[in-house]
Parts: sequence; structure tokens; C-alpha cells
Amino acid sequence: MKTWTIGKRIVAIGLLLIGLILAVSAVAYLSLVSIRRSATAISRDDIPGLILGDASKVNSAENFINVLLAGAASTPREIEMYRAKIKEVSAHHAQILADYEKTIFQEEDRKNFETLNVKRAAYAKAREAFLVLVDKGDRAKAGAALTADLLPAYQAYAEANNALVEFNRKAGDADTAKIVAKTQSTSTVVLTVSVVALVLGAVVVVFTVRELNRVLREMAGNLGSNAEQVSAAASQVSSASQTL
Repeated sequence: MKTWTIGKRIVAIGLLLIGLILAVSAVAYLSLVSIRRSATAISRDDIPGLILGDASKVNSAENFINVLLAGAASTPREIEMYRAKIKEVSAHHAQILADYEKTIFQEEDRKNFETLNVKRAAYAKAREAFLVLVDKGDRAKAGAALTADLLPAYQAYAEANNALVEFNRKAGDADTAKIVAKTQSTSTVVLTVSVVALVLGAVVVVFTVRELNRVLREMAGNLGSNAEQVSAAASQVSSASQTL
């Protein structure tokens, strides 16, 4: 590189700087793509999943309370009133789960959702068997069914709901961590390349100025030498003309 001309050096450093800029642009673009993917997952999957998962938990708990109230009701009219509430809340729950299914994009989430539906069906079966006994006024068998079947079915159903919520919470934390990590790494790369570009720019300026000064000194020296030679030649011509 010592034998390169000034023009070649400037071109080489310029190409290097352009390469660094392109590298930064590529890193920034890929980072933005990753951030956009994580942000999309948060907005379309994690947050809606958390909201709807919690709504499912609240809905199932509300309905279980209605079931217990129906079991404690003292008149057929009260039992029928609570049955109507149970049916209404169950219909709302079905809509919540239908909306949740639209937010599923991962296999684990799908498996959790399918498990929830299985536990929900088992709970609904145990609930109906309990309510039939309540309708008949058979308190003893209803109490036994509550302890042996309904409570375990509801607990399994509640655990499936918890798994749904926990999955979305962890997914949201993971996607948020990805965004933070990508932002930090991109900032580091941009800062590093910017510093390198500044240093290279400064080096180019210093070496270019030094090289120009050297060339100018050489040119000045050559011009001075040439001037002395011209002056000597002029003196010789003058002497020759006087002799003639």
C-alpha cells in the first residue's frame, strides 16, 4: 500500500467505509425484521392470549359459583334461575374460547388449548350429572357427586386454564426479551462501526495531508532546483553574449 497513489488510497478507504455502512444497514434491517416479528407475536398472540385466557378463568369460576348456588338453592324456581345463568355463562365461555383459538400460532399453545377443551367437556359432564341430582332433590347423592366427581373435574379444568395463561405469559416475556436483546445488539454494532468509520476517516485525512505535503515539498524542491538551473543557464548565455 506504500506504493499506492493518493487517489488509490482514497478510493480504497472509501470502499471500506461504504462496506461498513452496508454492513450496518444489513444488521439494522435484520434486527428490525426480528423486532417486528416479536412485536407482531406480542400484539397478535401473547397479549390477546393473556386477556382471553384470564377471561376464560374468570368465566369458569363464575359458572362454578352458579353451579354451587344451584346446589344450595331451596326451591325449583331458584334452581331453574341458576341453570339459566349457567347456560348463559357457558355460551359466553364458548365465544371466549373461539376467540382464543384465533390467536393460536404455536404447537404448544394448540396442545394446551386442546387439553383445555377435553377438561372442559369432562367438567361439563360432571356438572350436568350434579345438576340432575339437584333437580331431583337428591341432596345426598348430589353432595357425593360434588365431592367425588365435580370438584376434581373443575380443578383439572382450572389447571388447564392456568396452563393456557402461563404459556402466554412466558411467550410474552420471551418476545419482549428478544426485542430488548436485538435493540441492544443493534445499538452496539452501529456504535462500533460508527467509531471505526470515524477513526478510518481521521486516518485517511492525516495520511492524505501528509502525502500531499510530501508531494508539494518535492515539487517545491524540484521547482527551486529547476529555477537555479535556469538562472545558471541564463548567466552562461549572458556571458557568452558579452564575449561575442
